[in-house]
Amino acid sequence: MELNLQPPTGYNKGSSVIAVLAIAKILVVIIFVIDLYLPLGYAVWILYLIPLIYVSIKLQNPLFTNLILVLCVLLIIAEFFLSRSEGNLRIALFNAVLGIAAFMFVTYILNYKKSLEGKLIESETLFRRTFEQAGTGIVHFDMAGRWIRLNDKYCEIVGHTREELQHMSPSDIIHPNDLEKDLNCRLRLISGEISDFKIEKRYIRRDASIAWTIFTCTLMHEASTNRDFFVGVVEDITKRKLEEETVKASEAFLKQVLELLPVGILFLNEKGEITRSNPKAKDIWGGERRVGIESFADYKGFWPDSGEPIGPHEWASARAIEKGETVTNELVNIVCFGGNPKTIINSAMPLKDDAGRITGAINVIQDITELKKAEEDLRVSEEKFRTIAETMPLIVWTAERTGDLDYANQWGLDYSGMNAEELEGWGWLKMLHPDDLARTEEKWEESLRTGKIYEDTVLFRKHDGHYRWFLTRAVPLRDNKGNIIKWFGTSTDIHEQKKAAERLHEVLKELERSNNELEQFAYVASHDMKEPLRMISSYLQLLSKNYKGKLDENADDFISYAVDGALRMSTLINDLLLYSRVSSKAREFTSVNLKGVVEDVLGDLEVLINESKAVITYKDLPTVKADDLQMKQLFQNLIQNALKFRNSEGIKVDISSERTGSEWLITVRDNGIGIDPQYYERIFVIFQRLHEREKYSGTGIGLALCKKIVERHGGRIWVESEPGKGSSFHFTLPA
Repeated sequence: MELNLQPPTGYNKGSSVIAVLAIAKILVVIIFVIDLYLPLGYAVWILYLIPLIYVSIKLQNPLFTNLILVLCVLLIIAEFFLSRSEGNLRIALFNAVLGIAAFMFVTYILNYKKSLEGKLIESETLFRRTFEQAGTGIVHFDMAGRWIRLNDKYCEIVGHTREELQHMSPSDIIHPNDLEKDLNCRLRLISGEISDFKIEKRYIRRDASIAWTIFTCTLMHEASTNRDFFVGVVEDITKRKLEEETVKASEAFLKQVLELLPVGILFLNEKGEITRSNPKAKDIWGGERRVGIESFADYKGFWPDSGEPIGPHEWASARAIEKGETVTNELVNIVCFGGNPKTIINSAMPLKDDAGRITGAINVIQDITELKKAEEDLRVSEEKFRTIAETMPLIVWTAERTGDLDYANQWGLDYSGMNAEELEGWGWLKMLHPDDLARTEEKWEESLRTGKIYEDTVLFRKHDGHYRWFLTRAVPLRDNKGNIIKWFGTSTDIHEQKKAAERLHEVLKELERSNNELEQFAYVASHDMKEPLRMISSYLQLLSKNYKGKLDENADDFISYAVDGALRMSTLINDLLLYSRVSSKAREFTSVNLKGVVEDVLGDLEVLINESKAVITYKDLPTVKADDLQMKQLFQNLIQNALKFRNSEGIKVDISSERTGSEWLITVRDNGIGIDPQYYERIFVIFQRLHEREKYSGTGIGLALCKKIVERHGGRIWVESEPGKGSSFHFTLPA
């Protein structure tokens, strides 16, 4: 971009003065000649010089000017000799003198002009160098925002080349948020409200970075072009701004840290006066007193050991300032400004300048009132624990989070015959039976690693060398963050229970064997009884058919009773066979769709359902792992019960299911006669009946069979009912 500098306007004024003086000289000569009544011919020569001199001045050409001077000399000489030859010596002398004077005057004026030109060039060079080499950016632009001139430093600051700026205006590179401020200041400058202004202004560089500047602007007028333009001086403060932003960010970060710290922080000057503190410090003291060391008595503190008050110069911060001490973790009891007592940990260190002179101190205080209270509570709790532990007839012990035993009660010491030092750490392993050592150590380390409750049954050696069974159990104690800080454990002598359990186990095994034999016997007996019973029943039916009415009435009744008894005996035997087969003839579990099972049962009971006009609904029944035949027996018994124990209203049976964790809950709900709660358990016992046989038929095996089937599948069955309000039979099956 061109640096368009205009010549000084004073030079034009000098040219006008020369022209006026030349004209004045000619006028004087004319007047002189007229006074002497001389012809004007000679004087006219001088008049010819006026335009020549003027042209010489306007052209500013040294060669042409020198030619004019030579011509002036020749004219003066010619005029002198011509005037003398005509006898007018006086006029010749006067004109010669006047011409020489004019010549000298013109020469002086021309030399003065040349001097001005040199100064102008020197001034222009100085301005140019100053403009271009200035340490600040300088820019001239007109009212329309067009560039007039600018220096390299300005381009460097705003981050654009001269070529780029040729196609841009000042507004194009000013940050949008600063445009309005800049425009308002320039408008006030134009209106004359202010003579100049200085603002912080941002420029957007080519790389999109921000240049922060101090922009100083004034309004100038250029006479040669008769225009007003703005002169701006731009000082780059980007580095300073970045440093300020860094300081602000650091200050904001420090403020945030101070506010979040769980300890009180106080900054003091060399007099001990608080210059800054965080909210926690004010919270601990219940306020603050911005006083010097001599007035530290406002802060009430006492030494915990002696209870003596702390003097003004004994405070940690006072010693840091006055003696340069660094005080750490000093325990102090204080009385807050509100009157409530607290216990704090007080620390302080001196602050020094570069010369090592103490300029103040930083004081750190931590409120441990609750911690001290917790320690006291823990001490009391431990005393209670030890008191209880020492009176219990079992081994009570504690261990560190690492698993090292750190306490065992006296009962444990007496049992093992070892002292506390021998048991501590991992010494208790010596009590273990060799067969249990590896397993116990592995399980204990697993609990330490995972935090799971430790439980195991082991043999502990008694002081007399005999081993007894102990149930050992340990639970972790955690802090408020969930970290394990200790283990509490007990080892209970269960030797007699263990032996009893072993004996019970043998009895149960024998009982199981006996039950299996009994079930087998019931199955065989029932099966073997069916054949003679079938023969008896057949002959009784023949007897009734052939001799009914031929004997007396009592004989007919006796035969009828015998036939009915045989049929009931057959039903009972069949039910017993079903009951015994639940375990003895069970099949492997497969995927069973309960919806399909219910549909099969409803098909088998179709006649009975139609006769009783029952409405049976079911939906969303799951698929489970089960014995399909036993599932059919289960639903058939429950549905038959609902159809049998009905009231006078229409029968409604609803079958539903619900997922509850790892189980399916199946419900068979009816609107029948209901069951008294006192019989909830009795109805599931084999051969137990709640009603007379004449009113409701049955063997009393159906619900017992249901219970046995459900339990074989790992579930449970129960009933909810009220007399006259129907019954809901619930049972669960693994999902």
